[in-house]
Amino acid sequence: MAMNFVSEIKGIIDDPKYGYADDQIMINTGFRMLDFLNGGVTSNKGNRTVQTGVDAGKIITIIGKPGAGKSTLAVQIAGNMLERYEQSSLFILDFEQAHSESRIKGVTGMSDEMFEDKVIIKQTGITTETVLEIVKQIKTLKLKHKKELLVDNAEGFIDYKTGKLKKILPPTIIIVDSAAMMMPRDDLEKEEIQGQMSTTQAAKMNSQLSNWFVV
Repeated sequence: MAMNFVSEIKGIIDDPKYGYADDQIMINTGFRMLDFLNGGVTSNKGNRTVQTGVDAGKIITIIGKPGAGKSTLAVQIAGNMLERYEQSSLFILDFEQAHSESRIKGVTGMSDEMFEDKVIIKQTGITTETVLEIVKQIKTLKLKHKKELLVDNAEGFIDYKTGKLKKILPPTIIIVDSAAMMMPRDDLEKEEIQGQMSTTQAAKMNSQLSNWFVV
């Protein structure tokens, strides 16, 4: 009997490590138009669900001209998500050094207590590698404390096995502001950056950053 090559390939792709999860959760941003534009219909064992928001666990890039409000929008989206999940948190890797406690509070309207509990701004000692390191550390901690952290999702997504709201880990938002300003650790440790060569190296490394998240 000849090998069914397509079946073999499908067997590999059907592995949980690959592809799009049937029960992918979307988190609402608080901006209705943005949520609907990014939303869609998901299917789980024949059950079709309309979801709005942005995919949890994905990299989102906000592009625009200088002064267009990219950072403000990112912070407002993060603030809206933080309000809805008790154990949620926000890390701002501020390569631009443009964020401050007063600005975050002013843009989001969050209280002193909420800022203290949920927000960390880091402006020094950060590199391209820092982003990956933080993501890995957060993943490790969340998996270590998974049982305590699991909560009902606030998006209304039903777990069809139980008929109840699906349990999820509360979102941790990481804002990188901005990707264009990131530099690899090796370059920052040099006394002098060698012009165009170093810029090219930084751009190449930063462009590969999204590939690092596939673990």
